[in-house]
Amino acid sequence: MRSALGMHDIPHILTERVDAMPLLSEPLQQMGLPTLFDTHLPTHGTWTGLSLGWVRPIGLSSMVSRGDHRRVHGAPWGAKRLWPLGGTTGPAVTRVDCTDDRLAIGRRRLREDTRGAAVEAARKPYTVRV
Repeated sequence: MRSALGMHDIPHILTERVDAMPLLSEPLQQMGLPTLFDTHLPTHGTWTGLSLGWVRPIGLSSMVSRGDHRRVHGAPWGAKRLWPLGGTTGPAVTRVDCTDDRLAIGRRRLREDTRGAAVEAARKPYTVRV
């Protein structure tokens, strides 16, 4: 019985370092942040790609894993990790989903008084204060 690969075929193996992404992404998903953000921070009708509810957790994962809050470095970070990000978020992630302007939109909407307060109120059951 022969294998699917020929004698001289070399299989394509993709190896990526995922760091702490699964450890950062899973609690954010368990807290329901993608749904929470999508509910309270709606996007314009022409928005394409991942919803803002998925873009915000990717931005948070980027900041925590890099140890840097500046969003200008989020796009290169995300572009190098499209495959593992898609594995941890569920939906496929593209370069557009990790751009600095998308991360800025999420931050700007959270700073709005009514939307930010609504997100905080809905997130309160998952908050632990020490």
